[in-house]
Amino acid sequence: MGEYVWFFAIVVGPLLFAAAVIYGLTRRRLRAGERGRQHRKVEELYGERHE
Repeated sequence: MGEYVWFFAIVVGPLLFAAAVIYGLTRRRLRAGERGRQHRKVEELYGERHE
């Protein structure tokens, strides 16, 4: 029984963690339309301030 616990801790745990990280990174990217709306809203709120 103890071997299974170590197997999950050493092999399955990091795989689940990697899958969660990859899922989180892919879900936070904006699509082209969302990016345009975000840019317009930022311009509306802050104006054109380029430093």
